[in-house]
Amino acid sequence: MSSFLARPLAALRALGLVLAVAVGTVSLAACSSDDRLVVHTETGEHAFTVEVVDTPATRQQGLMFRQSLADDAGMLFDFEAEQQT
Repeated sequence: MSSFLARPLAALRALGLVLAVAVGTVSLAACSSDDRLVVHTETGEHAFTVEVVDTPATRQQGLMFRQSLADDAGMLFDFEAEQQT
């Protein structure tokens, strides 16, 4: 590779790395608001770790890009308006 192309490619790689770290940090920050939900039923208590998503951006992302989800985990979507179901 010529040295003429080496510098722009190195700069592009560095920029890509910075962006990847920034996006990863934002994603981790969005995931850090986990809450514990306990549902009481006739068969006993069932505990879940839930992530509450309450902004348009987090609702839009949802579970996208998640590689896995624990059996006792989930996501609650807060749409900021009460509605009958």
